[in-house]
Amino acid sequence: MIRKTAAFLRDVRNELGQVSWASPQELLESAKVVVVTMVLLSAIIALFDWVCAGLMSWIMR
Repeated sequence: MIRKTAAFLRDVRNELGQVSWASPQELLESAKVVVVTMVLLSAIIALFDWVCAGLMSWIMR
């Protein structure tokens, strides 16, 4: 069992050595895209919620 675990961990280390990691600049650009997307989606959802709340308020009168 220990040999299999050790072999697995060696294989994992070898595979991670072959991974093409993103550069810090690529990570920063990706993070910017995620933040902008989340802000836009939050604004759209908030607007939709505001419209639905107003509509429900108008219907309930």
